Amino acid sequence: LQRFKFSPDGRWLAFHEQTNLGRNVYTLPVAEAATPTEIATQAEMVGWTPDGNGILLTRGRDTTSELFLQAVSNGKAVSAPSIVQAVPEFQGWPLAVTSSGSLLYSKENETTDRLVAELDLNSGTIGKTVISQPARGLEASGPGFSPDGRRVLFVLPRERLLIRSLENGSEHTMLPQMKTLDRVEWAADGASLLVSGVGKDGKTGIHRVDPRS
Repeated sequence: LQRFKFSPDGRWLAFHEQTNLGRNVYTLPVAEAATPTEIATQAEMVGWTPDGNGILLTRGRDTTSELFLQAVSNGKAVSAPSIVQAVPEFQGWPLAVTSSGSLLYSKENETTDRLVAELDLNSGTIGKTVISQPARGLEASGPGFSPDGRRVLFVLPRERLLIRSLENGSEHTMLPQMKTLDRVEWAADGASLLVSGVGKDGKTGIHRVDPRS
């Protein structure tokens, strides 16, 4: 059972479950042994309405979801689900429906920065920020210092790489000829980069990339 919710009167349990054709929503009586009743296909359970006469559902459309209301009676659908026009796009993780009919949901809005800052090794105090760049997330790559410590490498969104000189502050951005990037490291001589991922030829492996070209 996934995202199961009890009806306001406690008589019914609604949930969605993964099938070979997608997720479907079902109801099940609480007080007796019974087979689940399917009330909606290609949908996910959100919650019961406060009066217990409806169940809120979401259905995917392209990259977004739409919110629907499915009328129910005695645990069965009594009509086709109707779209909730007030919510043209629904993005989030449903939590609960309050007794007043408000939908509570959570959304992720994660942003990550990578910083290079001065450090006093004696006191462990971090000083002023030297470089600040947005990051794709907390994956394994970077910031990566070149073997001579004169350059620093950042992995940017959309498979781009940024190399900054710590001597004069100059920067240049490059777009490796690869389909995807997984991890980027400096080669031991500092003259090239070692990039794991999928190359333009569709092959997965470790690729050597010239940071100048």
